[in-house]
Amino acid sequence: MIKVGSNKILVEEVVDKEPTAIQLPDNLKKCKYKIVSVGSKRTSFDEYPNLNNGDVVQIIPNSGHEVSVIGKKYKVINYDDVLIAEENV
Repeated sequence: MIKVGSNKILVEEVVDKEPTAIQLPDNLKKCKYKIVSVGSKRTSFDEYPNLNNGDVVQIIPNSGHEVSVIGKKYKVINYDDVLIAEENV
């Protein structure tokens, strides 16, 4: 299991194969990611939604830092970088 620091989220890119409830413009379709790990929230960020592993999020384009773990590419983003979230059901 990969853990991230406080106020950070580890995500991996999602490739859309079927339509979802949220329709996005073409320039944002490459900004859709699945949450792999969620760090603890700071107390001053209580207004942010609860995000869990497996949720799919849309993030601000060009945000976060790319990392590679055991040959797999991920991004580390801040809670502030999340625009919308679809709960994993």
